[in-house]
Amino acid sequence: MRSVVVGLMLLGQWTLADRVSAAQKDPCGECRADLKACMKAHTQGACKVNYDICMKHCRPGNASKTGKTS
Repeated sequence: MRSVVVGLMLLGQWTLADRVSAAQKDPCGECRADLKACMKAHTQGACKVNYDICMKHCRPGNASKTGKTS
């Protein structure tokens, strides 16, 4: 029984690590997904404003440019 629990824990750790590494490879992917969803219901101009704001904040190193310290 203990070996089954350990096996499940290792499997969970492996899949979680895979998801985290995929998210780190494309930090702005959420912005693009939001843009696609937005354009289904709104105009391109309205969605582009939100997309530009999202892209500005998702790129690494932008926190220091905007004066944020966290």
